[in-house]
Amino acid sequence: MSKVYAACLAATLLLSVGTFATGHLGVRNIGQAENFDIYGKNMVSVVGGYGSTTSINIGKVDQSQSSKGPFNLWATQSETSKLSQNADASGKCGTFNVVQTGSAEGAQNQLSSNTWRNNSTSQGQSLDVNLGQCLEKNGGFGSAGGVQSSISDQNQSIVGAGIVMKESQFIGAVQNAEISGSAWSNSEVFNYISVITNQQQNSN
Repeated sequence: MSKVYAACLAATLLLSVGTFATGHLGVRNIGQAENFDIYGKNMVSVVGGYGSTTSINIGKVDQSQSSKGPFNLWATQSETSKLSQNADASGKCGTFNVVQTGSAEGAQNQLSSNTWRNNSTSQGQSLDVNLGQCLEKNGGFGSAGGVQSSISDQNQSIVGAGIVMKESQFIGAVQNAEISGSAWSNSEVFNYISVITNQQQNSN
């Protein structure tokens, strides 16, 4: 007599936020923008005999804005982000899968102008993190693994009068994989990370 047990668990996380602030105070202008995008996907599966799965999906964004004028003009922006994924499988007689993708984006922008002095100030920031992951085993017994992470951070600042501009960026990314075997073992591990950051400042 034989029993077949299949376990499959999938989780998807989508998160998008955006803010914009603008002001015209006296002869000074302030413009601000923030944006973020977190996408996740998480999947584990066990097929054939026994079973067991685990799936965790976390997404988090924290945003902040501020602006003021006229002459002690200041504007600040801040973004943080977190994407965590965790997957697991167990097994017995064959096929265990873990699939994880990830993503975190960002974007910030600030604008300041002073028409009567023909002054202009500008800032920009961008952040991009991609993770990937794929674990597979085909023959019996078991285990798989997972773990993904992404930490993002952005800061911006425009001060005033003589104008001081500050920008700051941080990306952290972690991937971890594990696969085990025996019983006519087949295995496969695939990891992928991409990090992109941008900064730009202007003053006239």
